[in-house]
Amino acid sequence: MTPQSFSYEGIRLPWPADLATLFGRTAPLIMEIGFGGGHFLIDLARKHPDANIVGVEISHHCLWDVEKQLPRLGLTNLRLIHSSAQLLLSYVCVPAVIDQLYINFPDPFPKKAHERRRLLNPETLRLIASRLKPGAQLTIATDIAAYAESIAHDLAVTPGLVNRHNSPWVTAVPGRTVTRYERKAQQIGVTCHYFEWERDSSPITPPTIPPLPGETMPNVVLQSPLTLDEIAQAFQPAEFAHEDIHVRLLSIYQNRYDNGLLIDTYIDEPLIEQRPGIAIVSHDEPHRYVVRLALMGYPRPTRGAHLAVRKVADWVSSLHPETQVIHQHTASNK
Repeated sequence: MTPQSFSYEGIRLPWPADLATLFGRTAPLIMEIGFGGGHFLIDLARKHPDANIVGVEISHHCLWDVEKQLPRLGLTNLRLIHSSAQLLLSYVCVPAVIDQLYINFPDPFPKKAHERRRLLNPETLRLIASRLKPGAQLTIATDIAAYAESIAHDLAVTPGLVNRHNSPWVTAVPGRTVTRYERKAQQIGVTCHYFEWERDSSPITPPTIPPLPGETMPNVVLQSPLTLDEIAQAFQPAEFAHEDIHVRLLSIYQNRYDNGLLIDTYIDEPLIEQRPGIAIVSHDEPHRYVVRLALMGYPRPTRGAHLAVRKVADWVSSLHPETQVIHQHTASNK
């Protein structure tokens, strides 16, 4: 991470991180979660040159579109983080670090079955409150009436937050920078709902966060009469789940220059999604293989990563009755 960097991967940042180091200076921290096209975020950076501005976005397309504009704009006080809001707030941010937080028009997930996927719910709002400094401002905007009702209810029961208005929301904010999405809604007569709340000085307990992953990488050493070619030929895409972890083994690739195999893997667990490779590589001794996380992509050794490595080792072991586990270091045997 150099001073010239404008964007970062939340999965690769230290957990927790001192976000001031991304800027090389200490300054008030202003954050927008879900910056989309970046119009609002860029205007924030222009209006607050003395603040550190962080934009958080899960969409690679949106991040790339804004990132390519930054060198031309010369906004040295703006950084972008590719991450889900939950991961960033849970693991990257320390308590009481944000001075202003904006969440503009989050996905309402209008179908009843998808409501649980909404960003704004009691648990996330309590997490947000724990990351705001006393006196910090929280601004939320939505053009979906049903979502506004839900947000109003959840804000009202969130400890540590107080409303800056006498009504649950307002329908206009003087001097506000209007996003492109917002302008389109206004042009067709859709009412926008704006929530302006503030963090008070009362202590709050954040929601329970899944424990941070350890730093020990999972690995399994196998003794097998099979060749790498035979292992690769036996591969079939597979998926499995354990409790709240879901793993998919998508495809396998053979590296003839490094004498190994790589399985493209998708891991989904609470707050964290990863797309690492699981390597099967030749050990120093004949007929021995090591199953481990490939280092490309900076994978985190989460519970899901340990489970995925163990499942791949189990699969290789099942291919031949003479295959033996020589050594195993995964979460299951800690």
